[in-house]
Order: sequence, then structure tokens, then C-alpha cells
Amino acid sequence: ISTIRFKVAPDVLGAYQNNQFKIRSGADLQLRVNWKQKLRLMTDYRVGYSNQELNPYQSLLQSKAFLNTDLGNGQTLYHDLRGRMVYEPNKYIQFQAGLDHLFIGEGDRSLLMGNQGIPSPFASMRAKLWRLEYHFMQQIWREKTNNQFSPKANSSHYLSYKVNKNWSVGIFETVVYDMRD
Repeated sequence: ISTIRFKVAPDVLGAYQNNQFKIRSGADLQLRVNWKQKLRLMTDYRVGYSNQELNPYQSLLQSKAFLNTDLGNGQTLYHDLRGRMVYEPNKYIQFQAGLDHLFIGEGDRSLLMGNQGIPSPFASMRAKLWRLEYHFMQQIWREKTNNQFSPKANSSHYLSYKVNKNWSVGIFETVVYDMRD
């Protein structure tokens, strides 16, 4: 094993909204392992309490977690588990799998897929040759309808050509489907 890093940090955030003080408090545990520059394992587990109603898309305080427990009365226990394994057999091919954000581009500033949403299970393959890059992604999402979660999936392809250091041109295709399909 080349490197192992472990970090523990507080996860605390507060805000005053609608004449009420809202708080999110918990802990963040991170583990990073690199093995011979070919295999990387990254895990991040946040656990905590929030007195904000369970709605991660409309609340800045609610953790965008894959697993939440509604305690009632607008209180939530969140378990934000993220992790990924990355395998790079050479400088041309990369495989990834995990439960995390999967984005194309610059993360929050990404045009196609950003890392603003809830982390989801995924598998990905990326191949680079010269100035061409091909990226295949498979994701599994959850959609809440009638107070039940139903699974759906996403399959995406992205082919890009790097014109120069600052410019890239790409073609993006995605299909979102119900898991029953």
C-alpha cells in the first residue's frame, strides 16, 4: 500500500430561516487508500442530526444523503455514506464504481452532470487516446412517488475532443429508464 489517510472532522451548519434557528450537527469520517498508483479507495461517512424537514433539494441544511431517517416533527437523522473505488490499469483506461457523485466537467460548474444532487450508486469507464476521451456511465437513482421509493437507472455516453488546453467539444447522450424496463 502506498498511502493511507484517515480524517475525522465535525459537520456543523446553522441558519436562521422563517423565524426559526435550524441546525445540522454531526461528524465526518474519511478514509483514503492508494495502492501502487493503480487502485484508489475513497470513503466518506457523515452521520448527524438536523432539525430541518427532510427535503434535501430545498434546504441548505439538509444533508444530500442517500440514507435519511425521518424522526418526525421536522427532525432528521442523516447517514451520508459515500465511497468509490478507482482502478487505472494504465494511463489510457480508468474504471470506477461506488456510491457518490458522478459528474462530467468541473463539478458544481458542470454543464451536463454536476455534483449538486444526492449521491447514487454508479459504475463508470473512461478511455483516453490522444485528444479523444470516451466516458460511459451507469447510475441507479431513487424517485419518491406516493411516499415510496422506486428505482430508476441512467445510462450515459460522452465523447469529447480536446481542441486545446482550454477548449473541449463533446457529444453527450443519456437514457433514463424505469428499472422494470
